[in-house]
Amino acid sequence: MGADQPRGALFEQLLEGLLNGSGFDPAPFILLNLVFSAVAFYTGALVIIAQKAQTRTDKANEEAAAKHRDELAQFQTDLLTTNTDLTKGLSRLGGGDGCEVGLLEREEAA
Repeated sequence: MGADQPRGALFEQLLEGLLNGSGFDPAPFILLNLVFSAVAFYTGALVIIAQKAQTRTDKANEEAAAKHRDELAQFQTDLLTTNTDLTKGLSRLGGGDGCEVGLLEREEAA
């Protein structure tokens, strides 16, 4: 019964305070303000941590997107260069007209 005495005394004091009309918090809303202040403090800290994490994520995403854009630009440049080389080769084979139809007609005639 020794362990129950502090809990019983606390409950008794709370009950007496509520029944006598003085309430748990004799000064209006002081305890409530303290609780809200503690919640606001921890919420603010969590918001700051989340913002830093979001900033890191945004930076990593932007770097990945920039790298991807550079790779696409290089691929397009290589593709255009290959296309230009093939067109020049066809032009030389086709007698300078640059038309595949002319090349095919000459091969069929031969």
